[in-house]
Amino acid sequence: MFKIQFVLSSFKGPAVQQLSEAHLKVLLDALFKINRLWLVKYPNTQRLYDSGVVYRSEPIGQENWQDIPSVLKSGYGDCEDLACFRAAELAEREGVEARPIYRWRRRGHIAVYHILVRLPDGSIEDPSRRLGMGRTTNASARAMAEG
Repeated sequence: MFKIQFVLSSFKGPAVQQLSEAHLKVLLDALFKINRLWLVKYPNTQRLYDSGVVYRSEPIGQENWQDIPSVLKSGYGDCEDLACFRAAELAEREGVEARPIYRWRRRGHIAVYHILVRLPDGSIEDPSRRLGMGRTTNASARAMAEG
């Protein structure tokens, strides 16, 4: 397996936010299309929600974008991995015009992006939350509060 790494001058603050978001859209579209190609070639690929895959965040400053076979092999993914997997699955298997999208919010002096799936009716699906995002954090916070 080859490791492909993009080194971009993006996500370095408010001055480049508009360009960063344009880059993010291109990257999301690429992973979505790569996953669709995988599902065309391997139509019996296990479905995301039946696979046992869980949400796992990466350390701040690290971003490994995994395609479907990489997610299934590792057993985990973060928001862009899971949303692009799910959107491709909906598009290829169910004919639903789903797309990965982003939302952001400011956390201190940095923008934090979260990737979701937009359905044709405008509703939003969050595969990360469905596959465990927030559960570990909440359990850890409770344990620290009780300890």
